[in-house]
Amino acid sequence: PPVLPRAAVSGAAAPAVEPARAEADGGALAGVPAQAAPPAPVRESPEVAAAWSLRDDGARAGYLSALVKQRPDSGVYVEIARAAARMTSPSAQRDVLAAVVTCPEVGRAGVVAALESVASVRSSSDQRHVLAQVAGGGWMRDASVRRAFFRSLDTVSGSSDRRDLLRLVLERGHTDPESLASVISAAGRLGTSSDVRDVLAPAAATGRVTGGLRDLYLRTASAVPTESDRAYAITALLGGGQERPRSGAEARGRAGRLPLPSDTPDADGWITRMSLSDGKLVYDDERDGARWQLLVEGKDFLVQVNGSTSRVVVRPGGRVVLGETGPATRSLEIRADARGRETRTFHVDGRPRPYDAQAEAWTAAFLDRLHVHLTRPTRSSGGASRSPEPARSPAREVQGWDATLEIEGQHDDEPSHRATIRARDLHLRGTELVGILPGGSLLVEETIYPAFPDPDPLKPRRGSTTRRLEAQRAAGGEIQWHYRVDGVERPFGDEGRAWLARILRKYASTQ
Repeated sequence: PPVLPRAAVSGAAAPAVEPARAEADGGALAGVPAQAAPPAPVRESPEVAAAWSLRDDGARAGYLSALVKQRPDSGVYVEIARAAARMTSPSAQRDVLAAVVTCPEVGRAGVVAALESVASVRSSSDQRHVLAQVAGGGWMRDASVRRAFFRSLDTVSGSSDRRDLLRLVLERGHTDPESLASVISAAGRLGTSSDVRDVLAPAAATGRVTGGLRDLYLRTASAVPTESDRAYAITALLGGGQERPRSGAEARGRAGRLPLPSDTPDADGWITRMSLSDGKLVYDDERDGARWQLLVEGKDFLVQVNGSTSRVVVRPGGRVVLGETGPATRSLEIRADARGRETRTFHVDGRPRPYDAQAEAWTAAFLDRLHVHLTRPTRSSGGASRSPEPARSPAREVQGWDATLEIEGQHDDEPSHRATIRARDLHLRGTELVGILPGGSLLVEETIYPAFPDPDPLKPRRGSTTRRLEAQRAAGGEIQWHYRVDGVERPFGDEGRAWLARILRKYASTQ
């Protein structure tokens, strides 16, 4: 383990910096930046107080995580968790809190203190990481920890992160009445109808939503804004275990099946290539010797493919913008109300134009060009292109990739996989990851189900398997990799690298 600071070894607490002295020195002491000065003094053991003698949160996190592994007194775990709350770096806070909650020697008080400190973490994904460690372990059987967990979950800003945590609670078998009541209540506070549906349906599938829980479930499901999601959640409880339909035509033809917002009732054969709850796709494009950039951006929309045609479907309550920039600028915004009724607004060079036959022709041509990028590898990326010139050789030249994608897949009418990709300042050569620029990061998470059509060494016979990779590079540091399977950290070895390569081939090549 790292060497502990001298203050911790000698038993002498690190002295607090006097505010007047710091101000007199221009906000710094002995060359240490002002932000390295400790927060307002609190009562801490010498071991924990020594952390504030270090320059930054990264160093403090390394020291405190090492201190956890040295099995300190039980009260020190509580102090360490509270010290993490006083930091400002979300990744440093995450590392310390995760070390506390996964330590075999930590007691109930330390875990509760760590959960209480989650509210101070200003990153939804980092909050989710800490809470997932608790949800995936045995501490949820403790009533005080369980209640602290659900209080902390309400502080997570991302609705999809809260959704996934609630699903993890159910997947780990925490289906006692109190846990189910907390899951159902928390589901009702999620941000989108589809998130509520995706928690309520597996809760109903446990077969334990009875008595008062049944009443709570029905009240929560009845408040879901989108009618199709509301119907699906209610029917999941009444019918128990029904399949999700793929299309409205199938829904009408089979008793007991209800359409979801992503259904396309006017035709069969459409395959959802991507489902984005909030994101954008950007492509470099050439036409008639001119260079263009195509944009697809919005929330709650799907990009679908059928043979030689692609189209964009907006879910109820969602919106999408189709745009092109080049010798001229055109954009079409499509909005769908709660009942799925669409309104269209068309602009040319920033000025509103009627959505007439000419606008319809432009939309059809745009979708044809979009189809080329969706069905064949291109030199473009999901996110703003970093190359001022189009790449001449996509297999050899390095290009930037920024992406925010949420993908849901089905196979033979069954859910097959769900993936989240958040990339910032990545460098790709074709679909191979070359590196991450300073300050850049990568988050990839994929859950695969038994219906997943591709070979995979972790493909489950039942249930699901989730891989999560987080990579981050500080402004002047090396890349830090964290790879987990079902919440358990593993070395990022051959299996993980092969999985990442598959993800990049599948999605970076189509962006």
